[in-house]
Amino acid sequence: MGREPTVSRDSYTDHHVYVSLECECAWEPEHGLQLVFRDGRTITKVGPYDGHLTNASAYGDPSLTDVIYGSR
Repeated sequence: MGREPTVSRDSYTDHHVYVSLECECAWEPEHGLQLVFRDGRTITKVGPYDGHLTNASAYGDPSLTDVIYGSR
């Protein structure tokens, strides 16, 4: 799992800057845990690491824009 935060800009939709942190955790050893912050102040996603910045982008579903944790 990554040891450094990843900083990126969403160039497709909202153009905000996102910081993604990934770490190992006992309850999800395969994917670990991902925490994503938008503009350094708002959590936008918590869950297994999948590389996406939001649940809306992870599932291609704009109705998930404000969903921080999805149990899909």
